[in-house]
Amino acid sequence: MELSTSFDMLVIPGVEVSTSEGYHVVCLFRNLEAASLFQSVLEKYLNKKTYDKDLYGYQQILDVNDEIIDEIDYHLSPNSNLDVKTLSREVKKIGGILIFAHPHKYKNLEISDEFINYFDGIEINKKDPNHIYNKLKKNFNNSDAHQI
Repeated sequence: MELSTSFDMLVIPGVEVSTSEGYHVVCLFRNLEAASLFQSVLEKYLNKKTYDKDLYGYQQILDVNDEIIDEIDYHLSPNSNLDVKTLSREVKKIGGILIFAHPHKYKNLEISDEFINYFDGIEINKKDPNHIYNKLKKNFNNSDAHQI
């Protein structure tokens, strides 16, 4: 958050969660306090599998000066134990929003109205064969870039 003032940029605190069904959901919050509160909820649902630094490299948390302030010793990629319904309830309880990420990556995805109603938006992509983004009015286009 400190960088947002240094570089005059908008920072929206959030996290991409892998659900127990294997879906990726971007959860966004109004402020860092709400995001931190969600992180404490999310911790209870994480599958903290051993992380092999030699195989995958380091998972480090850096400060504004690129100094290492912490290191995560469990794998961040596995699915959580949160299903979409529970994730939606927990995020909305804190005032956050949910965006269904990468829908084009799920082959043969059948989207019910009940399922899609858990989300506030959906990432759209020309590769999406199902055009499921038509079910929501709030669509987001994303490069999925992991660097600025």
